[in-house]
Amino acid sequence: MPVSAGGSVYREIPMAFITIERSETLANLRSPEPRDMFTGRDLYRVQLLPGIQLYKLTGGDAVVAGHLAPRATGLATPWWFSYEPQIVDAGQGQYLTIPGIDTALLRSRQAKAPLAEFARARGAVNLTWGNPMDHLLIVRLAVPAVGLVGRCSPQLRSGAHTNVHFIGGDLQFYLPGLAPADVHVVGIDALKSP
Repeated sequence: MPVSAGGSVYREIPMAFITIERSETLANLRSPEPRDMFTGRDLYRVQLLPGIQLYKLTGGDAVVAGHLAPRATGLATPWWFSYEPQIVDAGQGQYLTIPGIDTALLRSRQAKAPLAEFARARGAVNLTWGNPMDHLLIVRLAVPAVGLVGRCSPQLRSGAHTNVHFIGGDLQFYLPGLAPADVHVVGIDALKSP
């Protein structure tokens, strides 16, 4: 049954695509990645099932011949956002609301900011990490994946700005160990310049 929250419509997904296995604490995570990327609030170990759609803003070179390009490690990027909004049972009567791309688009319009600028601030994507965030990449998971979902922690704007941070706060997935073949590219589109 669809649920309305804050202008977005969320689908209740009872164990369909996301299963929260347990709450996590930063103390249990290895450092520096991913410990430094999460606030510690609303942090869960999750299992995602094949078929869930994920997205990220990235460079146009993230896809080669219709397939996700591997990073230097040979693996796919582990950092993703949910494409569709979902409400997931977190146990003990608690539910985690995971916003989708529609919420990001609405919030960027409300902030009168281009999607890439808004997503960089809320996803806390440091400028020195080399992500131009000029393309919207949508993928569908082809295999089960275990990882984390949690709130992005604030990150330095860049190495040159030691006292200026992107605020973070959006929920992101960390799915380590995915090979490029583990995700099917649904589409990649260049974002319009403001």
